Formats: sequence, structure tokens, C-alpha cells
Amino acid sequence: MHKLNTSLYPSYSHTIATLALIFSFYSIFALFISSSFVWVIIGISYTSSFICYIKGANFVHSFLTTHINSKILVNSILSVNAIILFISSVVGLIDFLYLLKFSSRTSLYIPISIFVILLFASCLGLHQPVKSK
Repeated sequence: MHKLNTSLYPSYSHTIATLALIFSFYSIFALFISSSFVWVIIGISYTSSFICYIKGANFVHSFLTTHINSKILVNSILSVNAIILFISSVVGLIDFLYLLKFSSRTSLYIPISIFVILLFASCLGLHQPVKSK
């Protein structure tokens, strides 16, 4: 029986990663409208996350390792970028849910909690380079 080598494939859901990028963009837009300076930092992080999504984390990892000699620093930059994407996407999700008029939001706690866990896993997986053969 042929065994599938899962180390060659990305370790995140494209659907959840797309939603994370959409909610993060919404968060950046809301911060820009409110004249907060934080949108610049999140926007830079969003740009590198979007490049990770389009070109892959290997591309960003190899780009950073050509300019930065420390592998620990490169991995730290990618991890911090993943955390910034996660936080901004959760903030965007919460802001978006407050726009919707629900009579009771208590029924949404469990589905939102599950979705936030999926967002966290997808944001971390998006920034992890895939091992090659």
C-alpha cells in the first residue's frame, strides 16, 4: 500500500486561511478608518501573510534567510507574523459579528470558539515552511 507523504503538502486549510485573510483585512480597514497607527504594522504583516498564502511559506522563508543569517530569527519573524495575523483576524471576526444584528449572541459562543481554534491552527500552518524531499 502506498503511503502518502504529508510533509510535502501545506499544513493548513485554504478555506480557513482565506477567511483569516479576509477578516484581517477587515480589521486593517476598520483600524485605518478609526485613524489608528496600528493598521500600518498589521498591514505590513498582512502583506507578508498574503505572500505566504500566494507563493508559499517556503518562498518567504528562503527570502528571509537570504537577508538574515539567523535561522532562529527567521522562524521567530514568521511566528510573530502568524500571531499578528491570528489576532487581527479574530478582531475582524468580532467586529464583523457586532455589525450583524442578532437577538441573542449566546448561541454563537461555541461555533465562534471552534472557528477561532481553526483560525489559530491555519494561521500557524500558513507560516510554516513545507519540508521538501
